[in-house]
Amino acid sequence: LTTKIAEYGIILKDNKFLMLKFSKETSPDEKWIFPGGRLDEGEDPKKGLIREIKEETSLDVEVLFPSDVTMWGIDEDHRYAIFFVCKLIGSSNIKLCNEHQDYNWFSFDDLDNIDFHDKSFKEVLLNSKKLI
Repeated sequence: LTTKIAEYGIILKDNKFLMLKFSKETSPDEKWIFPGGRLDEGEDPKKGLIREIKEETSLDVEVLFPSDVTMWGIDEDHRYAIFFVCKLIGSSNIKLCNEHQDYNWFSFDDLDNIDFHDKSFKEVLLNSKKLI
């Protein structure tokens, strides 16, 4: 059994959370996902998430605490996803990598209008909101 573990950051700023929109080359459905990704083998979880967020957005964050866990995908793309609430450090100037075509700071009032990459993301956000 091979298990992929991915980590995603719920980055908060002014009561909003950051979402990234996949590029067509990365995911043909071009839906919204949190910044983050898979850990490298043996990588420290917090350092791995900080690395992934920096690679995808150029942002610096502090990983505060885990807020939820879920799984999705099939066959080779099956993974467990751990979500962490993160605090933005320094500049909020975003420079996207080629995996993403757009970003947005959404409010929690927008939850019903976001085309999420996975249906579990709305519940993840609602569970995280209870903790912050």
